[in-house]
Amino acid sequence: MIAVTGAGGPLGLAVARRLLERLPPQQLAFLTRVPDRILGLTRGGAAARLADFDRPDVLEAAFSGVERLLLVPTSDLRPGARRRQHEAALRAAVKAGVGHVVYASAVGARLGPAALEDHLRTELGLLTSPLKWTVLRLNRRAEDLLGPLALAVRAGVYEAPATAPVAFIALEDAAAAAAAVLAGPGHEGRTHFFCGPRAVT
Repeated sequence: MIAVTGAGGPLGLAVARRLLERLPPQQLAFLTRVPDRILGLTRGGAAARLADFDRPDVLEAAFSGVERLLLVPTSDLRPGARRRQHEAALRAAVKAGVGHVVYASAVGARLGPAALEDHLRTELGLLTSPLKWTVLRLNRRAEDLLGPLALAVRAGVYEAPATAPVAFIALEDAAAAAAAVLAGPGHEGRTHFFCGPRAVT
């Protein structure tokens, strides 16, 4: 079975839809804090499971029977929260006997900025675990500009991200890549980088 965490969020939902196009639904489980919100994904036999990274007691059950797991980063940016949540997820994956974890990391994962350091720490935790692994280092999604651009129109000023220039990617491209890695062989022990064709300011 292939499972996707964060299936109620943009990336997890997009990956879930791509997997439903590629694989029998009975081979898929979609994990989220609120399973009732993703029941539309379960038509045909896919499972919707409760998975809350702040509740380690439910994670092992959520990962039961999973051979390949896409770990989508949580959106909790409180200091130390996401790192703690990801560590709990990796421990639960080991206990549940998950065979292979694919982590949706970020281009530029490194020590320093909290969000990027969280990604690096999660990568290191995965690499030093007994789990088989693949890391997807995704660049920033172009769709994430929509909110700041709306503010820029009102303010008359657009403030570029600190990491500019950025080779933005599209959400659907990121989802297609993640689904291909999850559904296909040959990615164990590899880090894939996903960037747009040109870095822009």
